[in-house]
Amino acid sequence: MKQLILWIFSYIIVYFIYTMFVVRKEDKLQKMKKSTEINYLKKVYHLKLNQFDLKWLVKKVIMVNSFIISITVTLASLVSNIIWMLLLGFVILFPSILLSYHVLGKYLQKKESRR
Repeated sequence: MKQLILWIFSYIIVYFIYTMFVVRKEDKLQKMKKSTEINYLKKVYHLKLNQFDLKWLVKKVIMVNSFIISITVTLASLVSNIIWMLLLGFVILFPSILLSYHVLGKYLQKKESRR
């Protein structure tokens, strides 16, 4: 139960901060067009992202990033030693990035094909 509360709390905090600094500012929103996440989705999943509303797309990326960070924090906190915590965090981080963006890419492909 403690880990679930930590996950929910960290997800909400990261999502809120990300939203405040990216979505609410128009210049930052425009910079997200050239971000690594968006470029990865374009190249790997051959998406035409200009068909999607930029704000909608950025919110999806923020949701995925918040999920990745909160899962990593929650699972790494299971270990008490700080060195092992950092190592576990790095081990969890990369597969969760690939898996989460794979799911998002497939979701966007389905959305794109419906249009």
